[in-house]
Amino acid sequence: MRDPLDVIDHFLDQTRDAAIQSGWIGSPGTTEAQLLAAEQRLGRRLPPSYRKFLQLTNGWPCGLTEPLLPIEQVDLFQVKEPDYARDWIEDWEWEMFDLSEADHRVYGKQQDPSYFHSAYLQTALQISEQQDGYVYLLNPEVVTPEGEWEAWILGSKILGAQRWPSFWEMVQEEF
Repeated sequence: MRDPLDVIDHFLDQTRDAAIQSGWIGSPGTTEAQLLAAEQRLGRRLPPSYRKFLQLTNGWPCGLTEPLLPIEQVDLFQVKEPDYARDWIEDWEWEMFDLSEADHRVYGKQQDPSYFHSAYLQTALQISEQQDGYVYLLNPEVVTPEGEWEAWILGSKILGAQRWPSFWEMVQEEF
């Protein structure tokens, strides 16, 4: 029987070698047909910057903090992580932690991750694996005039949700 660590090392070596040869660590991008099928399944058109990301790479193995999912695995936060979502929704329904709609839209250094509009978790899309208490979400309830959805990192270590006006702005700041 092979040592599990040897198997992992072999996989990492193959992945690294493939990335070096191709010059790309991502996956092949999605097709328009895949995007349309996902949007039909999810009942919404995805935001422009996230669509462009998926057309470039259908998921991202090392994520920003957590691996970003291929579009076929993206779903409502409550569907993918029902217990984790329920804990956040129930804990953050307290009036002292919940924000008004206007106060929720404060971004950057002015925002306190401990305070956010918790009702948005009920319709948020989970776009990453949930690991180490963190998950990436897209909020279809807060949309810019350009059609961008608010992007979140929800995490127990930050005791709340760090928010950006779009997926693109989140990615720029995280990198």
